[in-house]
Amino acid sequence: MAGTIGFFLTGPNDTVQEKIDKIVKEHETLNPRHKALVKILNSTTEDCAPGTTQHIYSLDLIHVDDLKDEE
Repeated sequence: MAGTIGFFLTGPNDTVQEKIDKIVKEHETLNPRHKALVKILNSTTEDCAPGTTQHIYSLDLIHVDDLKDEE
């Protein structure tokens, strides 16, 4: 399963890595037999409110059995 999604960082205390960690944790909690892989594809401030950055990312959910096959 793969998809492209976006999120916004709006404050000085927000970091991209913290947001990625939160996204991974949420998806792995909802899909416990999957490993979530997040990759930032693009970041922009265009058409965003001042101090805001939009990050577009891909999300892949890989079933843990498929990971075992790769080992």
